Amino acid sequence: MNSQKVQGGGLWNSTRPNISSETQNLLKVMMQESKLTNFQKRTLSNHVKSGTSLPTRVAPSFSIVDKKPEIPKPKRKTVDPREHKNGLRKLEEIVNSGAYEKSDYKPTLRKAITDDDKEKLSKIMAYGKDAAKWPQIKNVPQEEVDYESEPEPDRFDELQDEIKERVEFLETMTKLGKRKEYQAMIMTEISQKIREMELLDKTRIKELEELKRLRNNI
Repeated sequence: MNSQKVQGGGLWNSTRPNISSETQNLLKVMMQESKLTNFQKRTLSNHVKSGTSLPTRVAPSFSIVDKKPEIPKPKRKTVDPREHKNGLRKLEEIVNSGAYEKSDYKPTLRKAITDDDKEKLSKIMAYGKDAAKWPQIKNVPQEEVDYESEPEPDRFDELQDEIKERVEFLETMTKLGKRKEYQAMIMTEISQKIREMELLDKTRIKELEELKRLRNNI
């Protein structure tokens, strides 16, 4: 079996791919147009020339190092064991410290809120002014009307006037040559009103007889 010489490379000797000159020129133009510091431009140029992968982030200066902000640790409260044996104090020490003394503070007494105060506050919130300070309108006494002095209309007289109006209307239609169109309707209305008058007042027989005669002469 003939042995052949294998070129350099292979699985265990992989070479980094070289970046083309066009890509290098494009990166240079982009770095010039971007707001990068000289240190950032120099770092990116070195990576391009060496063919290594470009970093995702470059510090503006070599002196800047990313540091995580330190969180201050809470201070522990120390207890002097000489002052508090086993963490407990004697009753005499507690009394002498004044822990059981009554305070001289007295709360100021306030006026109890009434329904009138609530209503006053609601009007101030709604109208911007206290309703009690508004000018009061005095009630002007109205003239009393004596309704009893006005006589109530007599239905009997009203019916009598309505009958006379219909008789006059029918006479007008007769002059215009339209008597036949309205005669039946007018006669029916007059009969209904006479019947109502008979029910209202049976004592006014003479007036009813006069109206009946007037109806018969139509």
